[in-house]
Amino acid sequence: QRRARSGLFVQSLRYRKLLRDTFIPWGLEVSFVDMTDVYQTRSAVRRNTKLVFVETPSNPQIKIADLHKISEIAHEAGAYFVVC
Repeated sequence: QRRARSGLFVQSLRYRKLLRDTFIPWGLEVSFVDMTDVYQTRSAVRRNTKLVFVETPSNPQIKIADLHKISEIAHEAGAYFVVC
């Protein structure tokens, strides 16, 4: 799991590669979190979190995230919430 200066965190394997290969080299910090675990999701939020990105159902595991709870976490942090 990577922590982020930019505060972006995601769960999808497809996006992990994009983040590792592109965004992390740009200086963005990223946290990879199991978004089906609301406690873990809340714990990953930092003061500098700007975006919470979730893919649900996830690919390829078809995990379902609680969008309502995660949106509350993102909005409490003042972060954008993106669902793919």
